[in-house]
Amino acid sequence: MRRPLRSLLASVCLLAFAAPVAYAHQTAVDVQGKVVRVGGHRVEIDTHGDRDIPKGSDAGLKRLARRAALRSLRAGGGLGASIADAPPQLASTWCGIERSTDDTANVAASSGSYFKLLYVYPAGEPDRFGLYANLIQGDMRAINDVMVAASGGAKGIRFDVGTVCGNTNVDIASIQLAHTRAQFLAMGFDARLAALRADIAGSGNGFDTSNAAIGTHRNLLIYADGLYGNDDVAGVGSLFDDDRHGANNNSNLGGLTAVVFGNGGGNPAFAPDDRRQNTALHEISHTMGAVQDSAPHSTLAGHCTDLDDVMCYADGGPNNALTHPCPNATPSPYDCGKNDYFSPAPAGGSYLDLKWNVYNSEFLCAVASCIQAGNANSPPTAVARILRDGVETATATTGDTVVLDGGGSSDAQGPIASWAWAIGGATTTTRVGSTASLPLPVAGTYTITLTVKDGNGAPAVAVKTLVVTDPPVPADPGEGQTATTTTTSTGSGAPPQPESIPTPSAAPSSPAGGGGTATVTTTKPVTATKTAAKKPLTTAQKKALAKKKAAAKRKALARKKALAKKRAAAKRKAAAKKKRRR
Repeated sequence: MRRPLRSLLASVCLLAFAAPVAYAHQTAVDVQGKVVRVGGHRVEIDTHGDRDIPKGSDAGLKRLARRAALRSLRAGGGLGASIADAPPQLASTWCGIERSTDDTANVAASSGSYFKLLYVYPAGEPDRFGLYANLIQGDMRAINDVMVAASGGAKGIRFDVGTVCGNTNVDIASIQLAHTRAQFLAMGFDARLAALRADIAGSGNGFDTSNAAIGTHRNLLIYADGLYGNDDVAGVGSLFDDDRHGANNNSNLGGLTAVVFGNGGGNPAFAPDDRRQNTALHEISHTMGAVQDSAPHSTLAGHCTDLDDVMCYADGGPNNALTHPCPNATPSPYDCGKNDYFSPAPAGGSYLDLKWNVYNSEFLCAVASCIQAGNANSPPTAVARILRDGVETATATTGDTVVLDGGGSSDAQGPIASWAWAIGGATTTTRVGSTASLPLPVAGTYTITLTVKDGNGAPAVAVKTLVVTDPPVPADPGEGQTATTTTTSTGSGAPPQPESIPTPSAAPSSPAGGGGTATVTTTKPVTATKTAAKKPLTTAQKKALAKKKAAAKRKALARKKALAKKRAAAKRKAAAKKKRRR
């Protein structure tokens, strides 16, 4: 059972962050605690699944990041000046080429410890990278904005960035796992996590998740599609138990994993309950050393007891009672009291001045240096048009041929290298080239996708929809259409010569005198002569016409039978009447 936070106004620690009360059943899922030796030194690592990250908490995270950004702009002396001087930001949408390995050719991250993004999905499930790449990119931008706000604009998170589209895109590797979704979900939580790590390491794509990865200065942030176990565990992260101050803290070593679980099925939000971004920030913060047991408000189980905080919830640890210490003026939900795991400027002699402070993590970087020049390429612009008789259109008729025109596509840094058209709908086909001819033999709705690439392979996509319908079926001549029959006779008594002329009705005429040739024009209903169609009837049109004629024939036959039946009944009635008279 949970109780919501009361509504808070102004600038609070975490707006709209629902938080649990301290009930014992709201606990983290302990997976493993292990001691390994790195460089001859003893290293202790704890890993647990986070069961009670507040549902709906992403909304508060986004609002606070926006407000913090506005405060930074105001403090910077004006909107225009701040944007002009701003360092590169992560793009809001992703662009690149899906790949299963690290993109080493386009690295743009600054030197230092960094987070590598993985999208993984079980064997037998669809690859939904195309659905989730923009989502993952947007999440990284959002949580980086929170970090920038929490640090007073000084630091951001160092992600592995750089794709063929430029240096502001995170480099995401897409990996199919060896186990099926059913196999994963049949496992206990610790076995599921172990199988996930083993499948990633065994994929052969260069992402080690074993103890050997410790010291590589790279942590993995994994979006695991379809591995949510309906157990309220939103994510999992590992934590070095080391509260030492300074660069030698084990949290700088890397080699840990953070996981966000998705519930599969193509859910557009990836994970349930609107807490995906908060989960990602929570888990990578564990890998950076939050929260140590020695922290003033530690639960002694990896979290803190401040109610309004990314890293705080009642996890079932020895200190499980939540408090609400953050006043309304507190600017950030990331260590709202700036006294447990993160502070840009801790007071002298305070806990974060003397112990481990995530602000000093090597996985963070000065905002101005997080993204280097790297590949400064920008993606091209795709422009698609559908032309019929030289005019752009969104509709056509069966039997038409349209032209697909991508000639308006462009790239600021050079010519377009390739055009590829994918046509789906009543037919599925492909075309190559800046222009392509497309016959339309079948009615239906066609989705036409143009993908262009520049000289670096950076793609851009444009999508058009074309609705194709059959032409109207030529109608049978209606009632009231007439033909004129002209009969010509001579005084010599020659037989009349009829001639049928499909013209409007004409009045009768006679010669002025009594002899010579007499012409009498009479009008009677006839079947009009059909005008030849401009185009041959299609198979569909022929079928429709045959169907209509058959229906008319059946109707006429039914009328004939009904009339015969009526006449027979009248005849019987007359015979009976005659018999009675006798």
